[in-house]
Amino acid sequence: MASLGKAGARPRKFLARLVGWLREAAGRIVRDLLVKGSEVLRRKVPAWLDKLANSASGSPSVQSGLAGVSAAIRGKHPLWPAVKAAVAGLSVKVKVLLVLGLVLVLLLGPVLLVLLLLFLIIVVIRTMRLRRNEELVALR
Repeated sequence: MASLGKAGARPRKFLARLVGWLREAAGRIVRDLLVKGSEVLRRKVPAWLDKLANSASGSPSVQSGLAGVSAAIRGKHPLWPAVKAAVAGLSVKVKVLLVLGLVLVLLLGPVLLVLLLLFLIIVVIRTMRLRRNEELVALR
């Protein structure tokens, strides 16, 4: 009877090792498939997005959205490609107005800053005068 117990234990050990080996092999296969699939997607998706962006000759908003998504997938910041695509889709008149607006803001920015500082100085001086007048009234 004891010999039958040992004989039954051998196939169980063999089956346990076989199942363990199969689990490891299946895990390696799945891991390799995921790695290779992600590499293929990393190469193909930006090309697909470029084709989609080139074929989408619609509005500038669509082109800028696609450029932003494409840059985000590539791991870059999506703001600049989206802005470039949006400006590229604008008409010449709108581009000229945009440049004139930027120049105006850049030229008037320092002037507005000086006016704001001047206003702040005036407010501080008036507040100090009011407090001084209140202290003089309180002393009488």
